[in-house]
Amino acid sequence: MIEIPMLFFMAKMKKWFSMRALLLSIGLFYFAQQMLYSTANSLIALIAISLIQGPSIAIYLDCGAEYIYRLAPDELKATAHMLGTSMPSLAGIIGSFIGGYIISALGIRQYYVVSGLIVLCSFILFLLSFPFGEKLLKKPLPQGIAKRVNRENCQQ
Repeated sequence: MIEIPMLFFMAKMKKWFSMRALLLSIGLFYFAQQMLYSTANSLIALIAISLIQGPSIAIYLDCGAEYIYRLAPDELKATAHMLGTSMPSLAGIIGSFIGGYIISALGIRQYYVVSGLIVLCSFILFLLSFPFGEKLLKKPLPQGIAKRVNRENCQQ
């Protein structure tokens, strides 16, 4: 319900925000969603909270592939895309397996708090990857990731 309109809106979003900001927003959306799930007490609340996932998936589908393409060396682009698309599935499998144990030990509400904290830690690591790459590895970000790009003049 939210994902498709958001995908149509992504061209304008990329003019307003940098790819880095859009990618970081995914983490914030997922963190908020997990923390809100831990407080939900009705079906209406669960449905409303689930709508947060729409913008996240739209941003990931649009910016995730472009981010991988810009970052990966030419000889590894296919491998990087394969890893970028398969890792969420693997994370879902492992997360479901471990999640069952967390739910058994702590309960469903605490499961979502733990999930939110894992998302927050991942968000922080991703955020720190930008200065790590630029300052320690001395590798500048490719064009269009750190700053907004005028898409009409952008060459692929």
